[in-house]
Amino acid sequence: MVDFKKTVNYRWLLCAILVLLGFMPFRALKLDWVELFFTLLSSFIFLIPLFISKRKGKIYYLLVLFTIPALVSIWSGFTAFYQNEIITLLSSSLFYILVIVVIGQDLFHFQGKENQNLLAGSLCIYLLSGMSFACFYTMFQIYDPNAFHLPDVQAISGFEVLPGEPQSKYLLPTFFYHSFVTLTTLGYGDIYPQTFPARFLCVFQAIIGQIYLVVVVAGIVGMNAGKFLEKARSRGHE
Repeated sequence: MVDFKKTVNYRWLLCAILVLLGFMPFRALKLDWVELFFTLLSSFIFLIPLFISKRKGKIYYLLVLFTIPALVSIWSGFTAFYQNEIITLLSSSLFYILVIVVIGQDLFHFQGKENQNLLAGSLCIYLLSGMSFACFYTMFQIYDPNAFHLPDVQAISGFEVLPGEPQSKYLLPTFFYHSFVTLTTLGYGDIYPQTFPARFLCVFQAIIGQIYLVVVVAGIVGMNAGKFLEKARSRGHE
């Protein structure tokens, strides 16, 4: 029988994603070592799922296909993709979705088993969905500048965009913020959708975020808590 704990460790992926999200505001400091660390961490997040999905067959090759343009864009500072921002963002978002599929397969296959690693995987899905939606929001805004109402994005994000540089340099961090504000239904209101497709996408994300937390994550937490209490009671009767 396959041991989920030995085949996959989603704790590393979860830690990497949390560090990436926590570290993102420091990019505004415009320090070379900060940007290098962010690039290495982003690459790490893209590479971990490749090792996780080796046993998934066709999905592994799809992940490789979508990883290549994303990694090249990260290490080239987008210089090779100035005219193809949409392709780069779409590759990243599809990569996140495929990773969600891979983790979801494990959640379904190993459901009912007590495993903290399973909980880490479910949280990875939640965070990766927020990252995927951030890419979609950025694509919407690049395609239609009226899709969202934005404050002075360059000023609040701290990124100085030079002529000819891609919009995603400052839009993507801003929409990471908006995506997780929407996912958690926090809704500050400083950034909001103005077109129907953008509004629908925001509503769709908010619904997915709440249903996922209530049904999937809460169920896994309850399962682990219940089995922990059951073991504790059995030990007490011994």
